[in-house]
Amino acid sequence: MRVLSLNLHGYQEKEPVKKLQIIADSILENDIDIICFSECAQRYFTPIVDRNIKKDNAAYLIQQALNAQGSSQYELHYEKVHFGYFGFVEGLAILSRYPILSCESFYVSAQRSMLTPNTRKVMEVLIKVGNHPIMIYNAHLGFDRKNQFLTQFEKIHERASRHHIPSIITGDFNIDSASIDYMEMMHYGYVDSYSFNQSEGDTWHKGRKSLRLDYMLARSSLNIQQYCHLFKEERVSDHLGILTQFSF
Repeated sequence: MRVLSLNLHGYQEKEPVKKLQIIADSILENDIDIICFSECAQRYFTPIVDRNIKKDNAAYLIQQALNAQGSSQYELHYEKVHFGYFGFVEGLAILSRYPILSCESFYVSAQRSMLTPNTRKVMEVLIKVGNHPIMIYNAHLGFDRKNQFLTQFEKIHERASRHHIPSIITGDFNIDSASIDYMEMMHYGYVDSYSFNQSEGDTWHKGRKSLRLDYMLARSSLNIQQYCHLFKEERVSDHLGILTQFSF
């Protein structure tokens, strides 16, 4: 089972549609099963194509690009979170070619208004991989210190602890791996898939500054076989994609 997490940067990239095609091509090239997106944007006034998904939704366009190449098995779920830049709404999305049994979302921030970027939700997605149920938590956690990262992470951990099945928590956590928050997070008993290939380095780059902000954590019942970063040469976002291969 190969899982990718990527912050799409909310349509702030140059030639964004071209970059969405690059992402779709990489999904096929790397044989990726499950893809978790954050900062997945769509315009507020664009027509709806399915449920809460609009025709310019970034994940929907990636799904359509996959369909055009004969890969129509990817199921899409989307959850809007807050308004972004230039009339866009930003949210979370998941694509899976395994059956999605349920998809819910919950707030981890005190703020719940779409008018503030401090509003944060997490997707909780139950997927069946062969005979194995697995819970995926797709998160984009707050960068404002008032949001208290550990408070938000604890809410995810509490949800994950209710289910006695393998779980993955992934996304842009907005904390650096050298921070106290990171060290406290690792006390919850998760395995950071980065530990299997630490030569990959940071995931977010701006000018000369770079940090590791993107994570894929798993319970020890899942075996991590491979970890790597995607889009290092052909950038599609200010974040790199993180790809992990798991086995049961």
